[in-house]
Parts: sequence; C-alpha cells; structure tokens
Amino acid sequence: MNIEQEHQKAKASINAIWQRVYRFLETLFYPIEWIGHRIFLLPFRKFLESLDPLSYRLEGTRLRKVMQVVIYPLFMTLTFIVGFKLVENGFTIRSFLGTIVMFIILGFIFAPLERLMPFSRKWLGDKDTPTDFMLFFGGKFWGDYINQPIRIATIAIVVQEISPEIGQGL
Repeated sequence: MNIEQEHQKAKASINAIWQRVYRFLETLFYPIEWIGHRIFLLPFRKFLESLDPLSYRLEGTRLRKVMQVVIYPLFMTLTFIVGFKLVENGFTIRSFLGTIVMFIILGFIFAPLERLMPFSRKWLGDKDTPTDFMLFFGGKFWGDYINQPIRIATIAIVVQEISPEIGQGL
C-alpha cells in the first residue's frame, strides 16, 4: 500500500468520525430547536409575516434610504455604550443576563426591520429561523462558557512552558 492510499484511507476514516459526531449533535439539539421554534418563533413569525405588505410600500421611499444609512451606526454606538455600562463593575451574572436581555431587545427591533427592508425578497420565505436562533444563542454560550476557558488554559500552558515560576500560580 503506498502513501497516497494510506492518506485516502485516513481521510475517509476522519470524515466518517465527523459524520457520526454531526449526527449525534443534530439528534441532541433537534428537540431544543423544535421547542424553540414552536414556542418562541412560530408566534413571532406570524407577526413578521404581517409586515411583508408594508415592505412593498416602504420600497424606494426616502424613509427607507434614511433608515439604511442611520440604523447601523446608531445601533452599533448604542450597543457599545450599553455594553460598557453592563460591564462597568466587572463581568457578573447581572451583566451576563443584561447582555442576553440586550440581545433579545435587539432581536425584537431588527427582526421586523429585516422583514420591512429585506436585502433579498427570497429571504422572506426562509425556513431557517430555528437554526438562526440556535446559532445566535449558541454563539453567546460558546464565547462565554467554552471558548474563554480554552483560551485561559492555553495561555496558562504557554506561560508554564516559558517560565515555570510564573506558571505555577496559574
């Protein structure tokens, strides 16, 4: 057996492992996604679909052009200010919950705006809202509970390797 065949065999084995992991995670998160869709998103979707006729009336108006230019910088600035206020006294459970509340409020603002001013009309019939919902909150969970401890552990290992005296305290 030559090296190329061994490489192909190893690659196929790794792909099979990742497919099993993907199927497991898909099975694990499907009930959460289904519940989130039925309880949170379906009633909200009905409201959002009622905004679609208004989006046609808003098309090509000066109001839409002004909104397209003003909304992004306004909300980026407000999010920046609110974010600093939330973590002014350190990162606590209060600031964590405040961040989630801020994201929910932004969702209630931007979801209707996305229906009123869609980038593409094809997106209005999109059925991936549960996936978007999971990615939105999953990203927050990843950043706070998984990614940050991994970064801290990695830094501790590197510091330990560079200077064992400093790394002992970590």
